[in-house]
Amino acid sequence: MCKSLFRLNPFFSVLPLILLILLGVGLARTGFVKADFWDGLHKLLYWVLLPSLILSELASSQHSLGTGLRTWLILMTATLCVLPLAWLCTLLLRLPRADLGVFLQATFRGNLAFVGIPVIQFALGEKAEAVIPVALLVFAPTMVVYNVLSVVLLQAGRHPLDRRMFGRVGLEILRNPLIIATVLGLLWQLAPGENPEVLIRTLRTLGATAAPMALLAIGAAFAKFSLIPDLASVVAGLVKTAALPTMAWWISGWAGMPPDQRFIVMIFSASPTAAAAYIMAKAMGGNERLASGAVVWSTLLAVPALMIVVAVFRP
Repeated sequence: MCKSLFRLNPFFSVLPLILLILLGVGLARTGFVKADFWDGLHKLLYWVLLPSLILSELASSQHSLGTGLRTWLILMTATLCVLPLAWLCTLLLRLPRADLGVFLQATFRGNLAFVGIPVIQFALGEKAEAVIPVALLVFAPTMVVYNVLSVVLLQAGRHPLDRRMFGRVGLEILRNPLIIATVLGLLWQLAPGENPEVLIRTLRTLGATAAPMALLAIGAAFAKFSLIPDLASVVAGLVKTAALPTMAWWISGWAGMPPDQRFIVMIFSASPTAAAAYIMAKAMGGNERLASGAVVWSTLLAVPALMIVVAVFRP
């Protein structure tokens, strides 16, 4: 009975995510773990743990590229459809032109690697093995679109677009370890012969640590941001965790998506704004307060949003 309750109740599916984020907040705020550790953990996640997860899952996946492509197209369609609503919000809020790109990227740039994929793993348990490979096929091209679209919006709000800017974006995409791991994983999957079991197990063991470590890192980053409410930040969080999932729900229902694929689209849509949105806004001279506030408030609002998604759409 107790096991059934934990499996069926969406709160308990999201609870590990909440507890690990809170643990990260506590470890960072108390100084129990020093700042150097978190910097090292981010590098370890970015260069080793997440690529290992991607490689091991894609190399042993039985899913076709077509399945991932269809799921990705639905997610991208929902993303593009919600942008006019986000732009309308900027008009109602009377945001200055320089803040438009910061606000708009916060409304679609979800934290898929550190929140979306871990939530799928926690919510589905053993069944996640059949869903994660498709989620990873969706994840990689989505990252490319997020990066390009974010840079274009941030740049357009402050400076004219130029060829050098697109060249820098292309270079960052080509050397992104997560995208490299995705390409290698797909090539590995298509290669003839059997996969070396020892290597797959090693990569899978490393990849299994990615989800909890990522959530601790999110908590540590969360601890740096202010919780003081800001109307524009709260609205950006609402668009990200309410309007985008609603749009994804309508489009995926209209398209008649299978339950597993629809669950991926809904989880990715309801995931909070990525911390990378703050980092990129800061690097490009954007409104840091608006960007950090959107990360904080979308994370808070994502908790009930993800619970609803798990309760309604879990296959």
